[in-house]
Amino acid sequence: MRVMKKLALICFIASIVLPFPLHSQTADVLLREGDEMYKAGKYEQAAESWKRALESDPKNLEAKQKLDKLYTEKYVNDKEHYEKTIKEFSSKKQSLLLNQKKEVTIDWDAVEGATKYLVQIKDKSGALLVDNTVSENKITFSVTPGDYLARVGAYNIFDKIGAWSDWTELKVVTPESAEAHPFPGVTSHGFMLEAGYQYSFMLSDYSDIYESSPAGWILRLGYQMKRLSIFESMPVLQNMHLECEIGRRTFTNRDYISNYDLTFDVNSVIMNVAYVSDFRFPVNVALRVGGGAAFSRQSIKMTDPAVSPGIPSGVSTTDPCYQFSASAVIDAGLSLFIEAGAGIFWVDYIEIDMKSVSLFCLAGIHI
Repeated sequence: MRVMKKLALICFIASIVLPFPLHSQTADVLLREGDEMYKAGKYEQAAESWKRALESDPKNLEAKQKLDKLYTEKYVNDKEHYEKTIKEFSSKKQSLLLNQKKEVTIDWDAVEGATKYLVQIKDKSGALLVDNTVSENKITFSVTPGDYLARVGAYNIFDKIGAWSDWTELKVVTPESAEAHPFPGVTSHGFMLEAGYQYSFMLSDYSDIYESSPAGWILRLGYQMKRLSIFESMPVLQNMHLECEIGRRTFTNRDYISNYDLTFDVNSVIMNVAYVSDFRFPVNVALRVGGGAAFSRQSIKMTDPAVSPGIPSGVSTTDPCYQFSASAVIDAGLSLFIEAGAGIFWVDYIEIDMKSVSLFCLAGIHI
């Protein structure tokens, strides 16, 4: 009998409590939080609170009305902004280069207020190849060389696409293809040609006799090892270059030597091994070491005929030479680049090594 009374009491309490939703109090709290965020101009947080209130109580008309009102206000005001920004993505045809991983990356201007983006890419037949949502204003994907169409949609705070870009043409090419280069007939096969000026400071015992040399030049032809398929799995070797360098330095005597004019010409042919970084921004670093042959000639010309030099008018030798340099390589676009740096050059010359430090600035092109 006592058990029956307890069951009856439990049923009576349940009949009173159950008609009232347990989540109504939570929904009310979320509604109030959303109201405060809305008044503070924090529309994203307000929308999030009201969406959570509606999830807590799907029949809550007040939460739905607040969301509809905010959507109407913000969507109408932001639609033009979304469309203007995102449509800049489709303003022109894009050419993309496959990287070493056979991937390409596309990016676009970030849309203020967008929470994420939907990227769709299809081939010429209309088959959808990419249909991905990303949180950043860029995407990396794998494709084969060819022609594609792409568009981007920007999500607003209501988890709806505020605007789509138009379909824009993408042309994916390999670095070796002619389309990857702005000049017809100039195709990158991995070679580079550069030339420029160098200023050399004489060191060692010869610095007492010779001034620094403002008359110098460098001509360099190189090949990028990453063009060879055997190095695809060797990142360090991919960044190596093999180079043939021809250079000239001309030193003249110091002013206090007045009885005769001295000239020290050093022509060199050097084979270099260079490491060039492969950063994703226009400036890279090059380290270079090499060795070869120096063709040197010291010439003497008397300024006072009454004075006999007592030495030959010229001494020519061929000697081993070596160099090490470090430089910055700046991508100038259109397959062009600029390289500037400093290096040490020395010649195993007769009894005393001829050493110098050089500053150089070169301009080059990938061919």
